[in-house]
Amino acid sequence: MKAMIALAVVVLVSLAAYTAAFAQNSFWVEERTLLTAEKVTPQLAGTVTHYFSNKIGASCYFQVGKAYAEAYLGPNFAPRPWIELNASLGLEQADNSFRYAGSLWLGNKHGYALGIWENGGSDYWYKAVAVAKANKLLAAGGMVQRFAGVGLRLEVNPVNHVVVWAAPLYEWNSRSMNYLLTLKCNF
Repeated sequence: MKAMIALAVVVLVSLAAYTAAFAQNSFWVEERTLLTAEKVTPQLAGTVTHYFSNKIGASCYFQVGKAYAEAYLGPNFAPRPWIELNASLGLEQADNSFRYAGSLWLGNKHGYALGIWENGGSDYWYKAVAVAKANKLLAAGGMVQRFAGVGLRLEVNPVNHVVVWAAPLYEWNSRSMNYLLTLKCNF
C-alpha cells in the first residue's frame, strides 16, 4: 500500500512540473503540523489541478505523513469563476484502502469557503473553512476539521504564492485544545 501511495505522490509531483507551464493549471503543496497535548503530527499535502476548458478539469490530491498516506484523483466542474466542485476516488493507507471524496470551493478576491468530505477505508473525514481577506497580507475566518477541532483561522501572505496560516482549535471529543500550523506554497 505504501508503494502505491508513494507512486501516486511521484506522479503528482511530475504533473506539477508539467502544470507549471500552462495558464489553466495550478499546483499547491503545504506542510501541516498538528500539535496536540499528546503529540506533534507533521504532514505534507498537495494538489495538482488541470482545466481542459473554462469549466471542466481534473485534480489529483495527496497527503503523506509518518502514520498515514492517501492519494485520489477526480473531475472538477466550475460552472462560474467563483465556484468549483470536485468528486474523487483514490487509495489510503488502511486495511480497506479504497477512498472517495468530494469538495466545494466558493471564492473571489474578498475571501473563500471550502468544504471537503472523505469516506471509505479508515472512516469518514471532513473539513470546512471560511476566510475573509482584510487586505493582500492578512485574512481571518474559522474552520472545523475532524480529529483537529473547531476554531479561528488566521492567514498571512508574506510574499506572492506563500501563505502561512495557524488555527487554535477546540476538539470536543477529547475536550482539548489543538493547534494547526501550516506553510503553503502555490504555483
